[in-house]
Amino acid sequence: MAEARELWLVGSSQPRACDPVFAELYQRNELSADEIWQRIELAMNAGNQNLARYLGRHLNSSDRRWLEHWFEVSNRPYAALRYPPFDATHERAGPLLAHAVETIARRDINGAWARIPRLAEFEGVTPEKLDQVQRSVALRAAHNRREQALEWLDSLPDSAVDVEVRRWRAILARGEQNWPRLLIAINDLPPAERDRAEWRYWRGYALDHIGETALARLIYSELAQERNYYGFLAADAVNQPYNMNSEPVQYAPEDLERVAATEGLRRALELFELGMLIDARREWHAGLDAIDSEEWRYAAVLAAQVGWYDRAIITANRAGLHNALELRFPIGYRDYITRYSEQHNLELPLTFALLRKESAFMPDAVSSAGARGLMQVMPGTGRDVARRVNMRLPNNGALLDVDTNLQLGSAYLRQVLDRFGNNPVLAMAAYNAGRIM
Repeated sequence: MAEARELWLVGSSQPRACDPVFAELYQRNELSADEIWQRIELAMNAGNQNLARYLGRHLNSSDRRWLEHWFEVSNRPYAALRYPPFDATHERAGPLLAHAVETIARRDINGAWARIPRLAEFEGVTPEKLDQVQRSVALRAAHNRREQALEWLDSLPDSAVDVEVRRWRAILARGEQNWPRLLIAINDLPPAERDRAEWRYWRGYALDHIGETALARLIYSELAQERNYYGFLAADAVNQPYNMNSEPVQYAPEDLERVAATEGLRRALELFELGMLIDARREWHAGLDAIDSEEWRYAAVLAAQVGWYDRAIITANRAGLHNALELRFPIGYRDYITRYSEQHNLELPLTFALLRKESAFMPDAVSSAGARGLMQVMPGTGRDVARRVNMRLPNNGALLDVDTNLQLGSAYLRQVLDRFGNNPVLAMAAYNAGRIM
């Protein structure tokens, strides 16, 4: 019954398949009035009044009256705070009055914050509930980048401060370019958060901007040894090359021969050579399951060597080979990609990056939205681009042809880059969103 109670105690309706289990909970009287009220509070805070009303059928008459008060508070939160239509000293009053402020915050953050002192006047509002509301309103202001958000976060009592509050203090100080305040906020983060590459970089950046250049460069130099976004930014700051930390898989020829000879992988490779890619992938995964996980690294190398790039990527990830960059980021279909990148004046690394992100080099990939092939070209986009470049596209299936897909995808990428002033960040986002977006 413990698992059933955990499944039941949420602020949303669960699938109908759960109903018999929940009915058993009620029949056995496993749920106390306080627990039912706790779920009602979750439902009301999630805006799910229908669920709250349904749960109310299991309350006694007194608590059902409190639930009606809650609906009234939800509809008239300002009036409820001025003149509560119930005993504001009662233990049930606290969640209702807190809900009034939370409801106001959804449409008027400043108004909600201004009413927190009024909320504190009610005896039924516990210190814990007051902390919860103050934290919630301040974080809502932070999420909306309100000018006063950092001031509100700084004013929270220690009992209302958690990791999210500390993180948002740092985010907002960074946004305001308040470098001394940012340093304080970063130092106030828990060690695990503070030691993340993001905040190490911004600590160096803040120090650099208050004149602590030597310490900033030391931080940058250490961070530049890592292969991540902030490691690359740090490398740029101190004019160091990017450190990719690549670790190629070490193997002997007999390792590959042994793996290739296993029944499942042998069939998969034969099917791949015949172009029967769906069946080949099925056999590949069944073959991997049949061998020791220590052999997966050799299977990934084998897939790369025969040009089965998507299986090389997936198998390397499955084997935990996070630093085997030649396997995880292959230079597949190089002749095609080079030809069309040069034809459309595209930077070769950008084209490879797009393929890696869009399809992981799976030539027959079809997304749930209908995008097809290596560069995930939508049929409508393919037809439009084909007309522009005077190319015949007989049907949607033609987009799964490697040459056709790369030719049209490269032409479309060029169009998007031109539209966004050759800005690769905007262009890649627009490419992924699609031409209508």
